[in-house]
Amino acid sequence: MKDTIRLSGVIAGSVVDGPGYRFVIFVQGCPHHCKGCHNPTTWDYDKGIIVSIDKLIDLILQNAWCDAITLSGGEPLEQAEELCCLLDLLKKRSNKTYNILTYTGYVFENIYDYGSEFQKKLILNSDYVIDGPFIESEKSLDLKFRGSNNQRILEPKNILCMNSKVNLNKIF
Repeated sequence: MKDTIRLSGVIAGSVVDGPGYRFVIFVQGCPHHCKGCHNPTTWDYDKGIIVSIDKLIDLILQNAWCDAITLSGGEPLEQAEELCCLLDLLKKRSNKTYNILTYTGYVFENIYDYGSEFQKKLILNSDYVIDGPFIESEKSLDLKFRGSNNQRILEPKNILCMNSKVNLNKIF
C-alpha cells in the first residue's frame, strides 16, 4: 500500500471543480500535454511536492463542510494506486460518504479495456468521471465542469450496470 503521493496542490473548498462544495486534489505529472491546458505546471513528473497520504486525509477531514472530492491534475490515473489508497483509507477514517469526481485525459472505454487494475478501480470508485483530453479547437466556455466539447461527464457505475456483457469480477 502506498503511503505518499506527489501533488501539485490542493484547494480546500471549491465550487467550480464539480457539483457542490469540493476538496480538490491536483496530482503532479501528466503525459497528455494538451495544447491550451490550464494546468501545464502539473505536467512534469519530478515537480510538485511529495505528501503523506495520512496528512492529506487529515486535511480533508478538517473541512467539516466538505463531502465531495475532485481528483484533477496533472493526470490522476498516473497515480491511481496512490489515489485508491487515499480513498480506501479515507473511507475507513470517516463517517461520511464522499462524492468523487475524477478528471482524466484518457477515454473511459480505453481505461476499461486497457487500464491497470488500479486505474479501473479508481474509475469505478468515482461517482463521476470527466474523460477525454482537452482539445483547444473544441474549447467552450458554456460547458459545465469541462473545457472542450469532446469531454464527457460519465457515471461509471451506471454505465457498467446497464451493460450486461460487463463482468465486474474480470475488472479486479
